[in-house]
Amino acid sequence: MAEKGLSALPMELVSQICLDLSEEDIHRLRLTCRPLGQKTSHAFYTTHFRTSAFMITRDSLQTLVDFSKKPQIAGTIKQLKLVLVTFPTAEKARLDGKTSAAEHLEEASAALSLDEDGSSKHLKELSQKRVRARRRMYGWNQQDQNLLRTTGVDADLLTEALLNLTALESIATCAIYDPDMKPPWGLRKLVNELGMRPSTSHLHSARYMLKTVQEANERTVFAAHSVGVVLGAISRSGIKLKDTLSIDGAPGDLSFSKTPSSRKLTPTSTPANTFAESQIESLPFSDLKSFDIFLDGNYRRYLDRILRRTQTHIERIEMPWLPKYFPTMTSLQYLCIRAGRPGYT
Repeated sequence: MAEKGLSALPMELVSQICLDLSEEDIHRLRLTCRPLGQKTSHAFYTTHFRTSAFMITRDSLQTLVDFSKKPQIAGTIKQLKLVLVTFPTAEKARLDGKTSAAEHLEEASAALSLDEDGSSKHLKELSQKRVRARRRMYGWNQQDQNLLRTTGVDADLLTEALLNLTALESIATCAIYDPDMKPPWGLRKLVNELGMRPSTSHLHSARYMLKTVQEANERTVFAAHSVGVVLGAISRSGIKLKDTLSIDGAPGDLSFSKTPSSRKLTPTSTPANTFAESQIESLPFSDLKSFDIFLDGNYRRYLDRILRRTQTHIERIEMPWLPKYFPTMTSLQYLCIRAGRPGYT
């Protein structure tokens, strides 16, 4: 049977029409018939994956690697965002036994078959069991993320993905959840396992929860390590970003090992072969147009020193690695260095 209506149009025209549609409308259009599903494939992948968010966790990074091996996805990812989801020790004790909507219905149905005392006891036991399961899962995620860091596997996975992302133009780390952005891949699974959304590395966004210096240090260590992971993956893959590199939540006292062969661990326990200071000057930043860095904590006092051009001041700052970037950015058009809380520069 000959195609009629919209499905009879050439794929080029259907793609142009999709430019004026929202992502949800494209999803609905794809479901109308098989010919339109095929003709809107490019528009779907472009809209759905152009800006993709992931986390520095094993499952999320492995998903990124798997996506990068699919040409129809790898060729459409333009902007890669890494949300700095982490697992501070103090958060583990705050997990509770509250149920999701599905769990509540299931438990309510089970409780109806019991008397009042038995029902109350049954629900309490289920809540306690759920807390123990969530804390075990939280501890596993915490240990696995630490293992990724100390072994350099996180940088290996990101490097493998970058080698395949031929259309990638920008990379950004995000120290807070962006309400305007789709959740990072793997977050829904974590929420189901933990009963809550895990926290991020940003100190100000978690200030109401910070109880100990240890918790603040754990978040800062992870934020610092994430910089090394991103720079190390860029260095190894040789990918030339043509638009933006954005580093969010970097601590002011960030430091790397001197060389990749160094045996001395940095305060973040980041292996030297993940990234080292000696690799900064060889980073492939010649095509980079924009560099945006947000310093977390009380590092505003360093900005004037960083931006001044005298060698004396550059030597005095606590981020001696930062000025080393600038000679590699020969095409840079926009530089932004911020400090303080989100929205405060």
